[in-house]
Amino acid sequence: MAHGGIYLRQKRNFCPLTVSTVAVVFVVFMGVLVNS
Repeated sequence: MAHGGIYLRQKRNFCPLTVSTVAVVFVVFMGVLVNS
C-alpha cells in the first residue's frame, strides 16, 4: 500500500489524469469487494 502511494506521488506531476483514473478504479474495486 505504501509503495503504491509513493508510486502515485511520483506519477502525479507526470500524468494527473492517469492518477485520477487509477484512484477511481481502486475505489470501485474496493466497493465490489465489500459488496460481494
